[in-house]
Amino acid sequence: QGYRQRLHAPAVLPFSCGLEGTEGGDQDPEHGGQGQHRAHDTRLAEHMQVNFSNARRMIEGLKKEYPDALCSLVADNPFELLVATRLSAQCTDKRVNIVTPSLFERFPTVQSMAEATQEEIYSYIKSISYPNSKSRNLKKMAERLHEVYHDEIPDEPNELQTLAGVGRKTANVILNVVYV
Repeated sequence: QGYRQRLHAPAVLPFSCGLEGTEGGDQDPEHGGQGQHRAHDTRLAEHMQVNFSNARRMIEGLKKEYPDALCSLVADNPFELLVATRLSAQCTDKRVNIVTPSLFERFPTVQSMAEATQEEIYSYIKSISYPNSKSRNLKKMAERLHEVYHDEIPDEPNELQTLAGVGRKTANVILNVVYV
């Protein structure tokens, strides 16, 4: 399948994937969160091992049940997918897909977005949730991609997470759609 085709068909799952909400957020009070204290290291390690085992079984089951599940965000290249994924936080993919054609027409490259003003980016995404912070982060993200990564999208999660507004979930979307 071509890259664009892989990004267009929506995956409709009859249950929650557990990925809703905002990026990150450690619930350990010692690390700034509001939740319960972490269990003893051994108990935590055992719990994680069980969770990884369950996750592997769930992923294999989902692959069998939905072999053609694809990303519903419309994007022609990794940069567009990264921008669309950032815009989709706390917003529907449908709304993002309405906004991105004009955004990508005006800013077809990392460099063109890096050279734009935050206000200009805002004017294209103002109907998306949290347009002020998203336009600021898109500008900073494009600048870093241009200056540090020479307009290429990193293929390592830690490098992706150095980009403004990109957390673990966004990085994993990019890695699993673009680089798998």
